[in-house]
Amino acid sequence: MTNPEPVDYAALIRAVTPNSERKHPEWLDPGQQLFSPKYGQGEVISWMGNTLIVKFPGYSVPVLYKDWQQAVEKSEIAPGDAFKTPESSSESEENGAGEIQSASFSQVSAAEIAAIPQPKFRAIALELASSLSAVRITPPASGSLYAIPRDLPWALQNALRGLGINQLYLHQIEALDCLRQGCDLSIVTPTASGKTL
Repeated sequence: MTNPEPVDYAALIRAVTPNSERKHPEWLDPGQQLFSPKYGQGEVISWMGNTLIVKFPGYSVPVLYKDWQQAVEKSEIAPGDAFKTPESSSESEENGAGEIQSASFSQVSAAEIAAIPQPKFRAIALELASSLSAVRITPPASGSLYAIPRDLPWALQNALRGLGINQLYLHQIEALDCLRQGCDLSIVTPTASGKTL
């Protein structure tokens, strides 16, 4: 007879681990809500040893806290009821409660947003200003350019030149060499560095 329920492998590991009695607070049990200043409100999914697995809305991959005790000590996570809305923050100030506030993200200034050089990105930043924790502008860096390899098919060389491309970046040349050797590759380079090409 087969069991239609999926296997909870984390529960199996806990069951065979010596001293499997509770070693964490109840608010870190699977299904409980917690708060992270970095990710917001989340739900505990499971445990594997000291590793806590938490799902946060808006993130496709669960977040792993390798050492839950360190995460608590460093205030990376807190009980879900520590999250307070702006309406309740005045109450907690009156009560003297040192709870985590929803405004734990440092808001960016209007000057930081105005310094964004591209109008499209500046408009996005303005729209999301209340949710931004920082703005970082990375200055452009010139890449190492090389001549288009002469052994490329003539039609491809002409097509590239027709697009105004007379040189290739180093990572493009390296990718071409890798592909010619039959290798799989993954390219991680900054924006506008010719990954698509």
